[in-house]
Amino acid sequence: MLPPSPWSTDEPALLKQVDEALRAPRRLLGFEPGIERRFRNASHRERLKATQLASVLMSAFMCLFLLADHAMTPDVFTLALRLRLGFLALVALLTAVTFKWAVGRRVPEWWAVGIGLAIVGLNLYLLSRSESPLRQLQLLGSAMVILYLNVLLRPRFQLAAMATGLMVVALAWTGLTLTEAARDLRLLLPVLTAIMATASCSLYCLYQLEAEERHNYLMSLRHQLLRSRLAGVNAELDQLARLDPLTMLANRRHADEHLAQLWQRTQHDQGHLAVLMIDIDHFKAYNDRHGHPAGDACLRAVAQALKHDLRRAGDLLARYGGEEFIAVLHGVPPEEALRTAERIAQAVRDLNIPHQDSPSQRMTISVGLCSGQINGHAVSAHDWVAAADQALYDAKRSGRDRAHQAAALQGKAAA
Repeated sequence: MLPPSPWSTDEPALLKQVDEALRAPRRLLGFEPGIERRFRNASHRERLKATQLASVLMSAFMCLFLLADHAMTPDVFTLALRLRLGFLALVALLTAVTFKWAVGRRVPEWWAVGIGLAIVGLNLYLLSRSESPLRQLQLLGSAMVILYLNVLLRPRFQLAAMATGLMVVALAWTGLTLTEAARDLRLLLPVLTAIMATASCSLYCLYQLEAEERHNYLMSLRHQLLRSRLAGVNAELDQLARLDPLTMLANRRHADEHLAQLWQRTQHDQGHLAVLMIDIDHFKAYNDRHGHPAGDACLRAVAQALKHDLRRAGDLLARYGGEEFIAVLHGVPPEEALRTAERIAQAVRDLNIPHQDSPSQRMTISVGLCSGQINGHAVSAHDWVAAADQALYDAKRSGRDRAHQAAALQGKAAA
């Protein structure tokens, strides 16, 4: 039976979606829902930390605006001081609560973007309350908020585009709707131009950065899927190399490796071990009379009968070569091993496969076994198999259709 493959059933479809996404033009930043969900989950923790830090820094950025307030709108500086410090304290508190709640959920980029929008709104409110001739320059401070938001905070492009568009419209509307006495177009138009240039350039950079991030994620995911597929194929190939294709039992290579590992463990634990060599009686005559297809069918039937009777966890049944099988039983004392050998011999008789060249006129098996406690280094696993093989030949010389137990191996095998 093949082990579970690392290549799950939904991964081929996912790999196809990844390849299609890599070939698709980058005009729109977005994936299929399944890949988009994986992408957001993969970057969740890093973006959470970055967004939290950027939110705190953006709030602290409010203190720098006090310098601009004092220089350009001194008539509302006292109001600006109260509002900005109060806003800073409120944002710090709400940020801590929001991000504590957001652990394990989607990164609350909307919260950091909301702080940027609030700062711009506060700037516009102070501008509307001021009578200073330099108040229009206060609009440039909001351009720095846009730059900070798009370049340092780096929210998802769609969210940043909406927030930036809203801020630019609000700034342009405020500047253009000032009273004629308060509006100086020679000063206002360069300010609005600088804001538009800042917004467009920062959005372009943000678009390129997110496009590159998404491309790198697709390449990484594709590499991961291909490695998983390769691991699955290698596991299947390794298993097939240990599997007999006719009977779907383990082959001799796997039996030898399994016995060697089990021997070391049993020797350390000083437990019982039994090796059964099983051979189909007069199989060559059956094969010659009925042909190879019938012989193959007989091998499969006998293999299934043996497999049905040797179902304990840790037991191994393998095709050893031709019509010969081997069974390795762990933790089975000699008496129980002999009963098992007799039971599987009866299981093959019960198949009632006609065999004209057999004295019993039906298919039978002979079993040789070597069993006992492994408690020393005097013998090896190879000796144990050789003893079971010799017991098999003894069973055949005694008339076949029987089980025969090996003589003692330097006191290590049961007589």
